[in-house]
Amino acid sequence: MKLAVVGLDSAYWPMAFAQAARRAGAKLILACDLWRRESEISSQIGMNQQAYCNRFNLRLVHSLDAVCADADACFVCTRNTRMTKVVVDLLNRCKSVYVAKPVAITLEDMASILKARKRSGLVCAAGQTARSSYVIRTALRLIKEGYVGEVLSVRVAHQHGCFANWNRNWWYTDPKEGDAFDWLGWYAIDGVLALTGKRIKKITGAARRHLAPYDDMPDLIRGIAILEDDRIATLEIHFTVGKWKVGWAEIEVVGTKGIIRSIGPQNNLVLLCDGGPRTFPLDKGQEPLSLEVKAWLEAIEGRGRPILSLEEAAWIVSAAISWKKASKQGTWIEVPEL
Repeated sequence: MKLAVVGLDSAYWPMAFAQAARRAGAKLILACDLWRRESEISSQIGMNQQAYCNRFNLRLVHSLDAVCADADACFVCTRNTRMTKVVVDLLNRCKSVYVAKPVAITLEDMASILKARKRSGLVCAAGQTARSSYVIRTALRLIKEGYVGEVLSVRVAHQHGCFANWNRNWWYTDPKEGDAFDWLGWYAIDGVLALTGKRIKKITGAARRHLAPYDDMPDLIRGIAILEDDRIATLEIHFTVGKWKVGWAEIEVVGTKGIIRSIGPQNNLVLLCDGGPRTFPLDKGQEPLSLEVKAWLEAIEGRGRPILSLEEAAWIVSAAISWKKASKQGTWIEVPEL
């Protein structure tokens, strides 16, 4: 199966997708810059489009026509405000897609993508997810093996560096492209969904800007969610983290038989139970993004399912938008279904 990376005007994802495709044993052949200027791309990934192609031995093309002529499936990673048009166009041309999170930052855009996906019947995926991270994969195994009993509540805190120190040329600093509720709330919400198996029914929260120099763009966010079975979950986004040894995610799973906790440098989980504390090393198998890419490609071939489908991604998008709205209004918001 021949793959293309579509949209190079996005920090991190063009590099990550090319590397993950290699680790997954996929055949990546093309990169499409969507006719973007060199400055638009080099400001995001630190090199122009031709240098990127040289690095990964890819052929550079400019249009979706050229992509669709040679590629079987595509990674899509452009600006959030450009994403929907590109994804819908590829689906309408019968190309399966793996879409960089957060996929969409409005309900209308997410609905358009879902409509195109349903009409195409294609197998599509979105990510990177929280559920494929080492810490959550290990916690899910312990839950499945009965260590905590029935899960009563969960807490997921995502820690993502310090927004104030990010490159100011990245489009993440443009409020038209969303904010931390969209890009990072994705991980906290997906972590809750993965650990409980249930969607968020309603949510409230609060957000503050402490260190980030951008108006109306918070860097510390908290939330409380009620799930569809009335269990409670708490969510946190820490975007004020310096060069400290913290975990990418910290979790707490409270059950009827014990509590699972992770904290600090993530080498293990701690189980608190009647027999005393127990430590479990993290299940560090295949790297998370390459695991997701491999699952997506196998699903296209009829062997399994993607780790996160676009339909499941819509649950996250809707909850993130509701979380943002609830935090601004200081109230509870029902999470709409798309």
